[in-house]
Order: sequence, then C-alpha cells, then structure tokens
Amino acid sequence: MLRFSLTLIAALAALLPALAQVDLGDIITDLKVKSPKCVVLIMDVSESMKVDDYNRKMRYAAGTLIKDSLSDGDQVVLYTFGAGYKKIFDETPSTPAARRKLMDQLPLKPEPGEGTNIRQPHHEALKLARASGKAPFIVILTDSFNDPPKNTPTAYTEYQKYYTPGKLETYPLTPENQDYESQLAWMTSSEGKTFGIGVEILPSGRPKERFKVATKEAIVATPEPTQQSSPVSTPKSKPDEFPWALLLGVGSVAVLGVLFTILRPKPLPLRVVGTGAPRDFDVRGNTVLRLGGEGGSAALDAYPIAGTKEVIATVKGGRGEFTLEPQPGVKARVYHNGMPLEKSSPLRYGDEVRVSILDSNGALVKESRLKFSNPNQTI
Repeated sequence: MLRFSLTLIAALAALLPALAQVDLGDIITDLKVKSPKCVVLIMDVSESMKVDDYNRKMRYAAGTLIKDSLSDGDQVVLYTFGAGYKKIFDETPSTPAARRKLMDQLPLKPEPGEGTNIRQPHHEALKLARASGKAPFIVILTDSFNDPPKNTPTAYTEYQKYYTPGKLETYPLTPENQDYESQLAWMTSSEGKTFGIGVEILPSGRPKERFKVATKEAIVATPEPTQQSSPVSTPKSKPDEFPWALLLGVGSVAVLGVLFTILRPKPLPLRVVGTGAPRDFDVRGNTVLRLGGEGGSAALDAYPIAGTKEVIATVKGGRGEFTLEPQPGVKARVYHNGMPLEKSSPLRYGDEVRVSILDSNGALVKESRLKFSNPNQTI
C-alpha cells in the first residue's frame, strides 16, 4: 500500500504543472488547406470565463484564427453565448486590414448574467455553415462548464429545448434537439470539422460539457443502469484497520498542491497596442515575447510589426518585472521611450517602443509605435 501511495503521489505531482493546451497550429493547418470555407467561431462569454483569464486566452485564440487561417473568399462568423447567444459578425474579409477590424470586435470581457447554453448557438452555427455551401468548420471556445440559467425564465425555456435538466448525456425529444442531432450527423459526414478549444469534441460532434459541481439535482437525475447486475459482496475492513497509507498519500498530495501554488511563478499580464488590434500576453519567467518579424501565428508568443521580416526586440518576464532586449544586427532602428535601444532595459507599463523602417539609403519608409499596459487595469 505504501508503494502504491508513493506512486500515486509521483503521478499527481507530475500532472500539477501540466497545461491542457490546444495546438492552434494544427487547427490553422487544417483550415488553410480548404478554400472557400465557412469558419464559425462560437465563443463563451459567461461569468465562468473570468476564472484564470480564460476570456483573454480565448480572445487570443479567436484572433489568431481570424488572422492566420483565412484566405480570400472565406467566410468567418462569430457567435457569443452565455445564457443566450448573439451573432456578432458574418463577413468575408479579403484583406489583412479587414480581418483586423473583425479582431477588434472580439469580446474584451465576459458578460454579466448567470447560465450557459452551448448547444443552441452550436445548432445555429451548424445550420449557417451548411447553408453557406462552403467547406464547413466550427470552432467552439469555452471552459465546457454547463450552468442551467434558472434565474432567467426565458433562457431556461430555451435551455430545456436542448437539455434534460440535471443531465448532460440524456437528450430531450424536442424538435429543436432532433434537428440539432440531424445537423450534427450532416457535419460528421461532410468535408468539414468541429474543433474545441477548452472543450473536448465527442465523436458525435457534440461538445463534452460538465457541471461545475455535483448538484443534488444532477445526482438524483443520474441515469440508472440499463440492466440489473448480480449483487457482489464486498469484504469488510477489520474494525482495527486504519488506512495509514491512504492518509499519507492524500496528505502528501495536498502538501504538493499547496507548494506548487505558492512556488509556481505567476505570469505577468502585458497588453501591446500598435497599428493593429491590441494583443494581450501572459509573460512567465521562461517566456520570450518577440516583437516584429512574421510573428508566432499559432504560438501566440509574438507581436508582428508591419514592414519587419525579423525580430527587432524581445520581452522577457521574471521576478515581477519585464526586460526589453535588443536584437543584434537588425536593420530597423528601435527606440525605447525616445532613446535608442542598445542594451537590455527594464520595460514598464506605460512605456513606448518606436520602430523606424529605413530604406537602403537610410530614408525613413515606415514608423510604428507600440504602447505597453496592464490589461487588468484597462479592460
């Protein structure tokens, strides 16, 4: 038992720093090979998205998909949802500038209100993608939590068209849900695909939702076994047995969790504002944020600057502060708060970086200015 407990502790300790991240590069690769296509983004803006800056992370992902996965003639649609849903835009942008305008419409923060209904906007997205006549792709961006909107009667009525209260895998026999099933079957057989960011997509095409807590309603509504099984007798523990190994294992895992929470370096939030849409980053001690160049289209670790084909500077985080590092041999001139950037320099909220692009004769071709701020104070 003791050996088992130690193995359990090691396994859980290894899982603590793990981050369940979707590879946006793979999604972009899948999207780029199809054109013309219809890409429908379904973005969660419910209250639960405030946790762990989830809204900001989803905004990065949605913005990157708009910027890097579309070709001329591609249609992109954005739905946001909580207890209800809204269509924010339905456009066919043909230029980078047009795509940047769409990125500016991505929600900056969650909306007030209680409740979540993922399936209704997903149903609408399926119908829209099917009617487009283009290769259909849907991306669902959510924390996957399901909260019945009981405090909003109208929204709860809509919720019951797609959900059996207290259950997530038993579906109501309503016209809306039956058509939803039909659209899911069509999508599965089409040339398109449904992606989930923050949520698993089941083979049926449904998002795998979960309740935040095991409510009494959910427990009571747990489906009964489909067939009876023979009773199996379970040997009883001796009265004088005490599960020391289990207690040791649970206690050690709890201590590891506390230590991980205390010692894990916290990311520093940083908003970069230039000629395009603002972009937010979480800069950790081992993170390098690149300024200029083509940009890390999928990695979300770069802020591209028009006119530059090389990284002109980097931002590093650590010990509660940022450091701005120049890059040797760059052709552009870089200024930090008006002074030439020649060596490592502390970067603070409110600072400005100016980038001057010169031609072969030294004449100014283009100039870009970047401002740095704390997104937690500006949202």
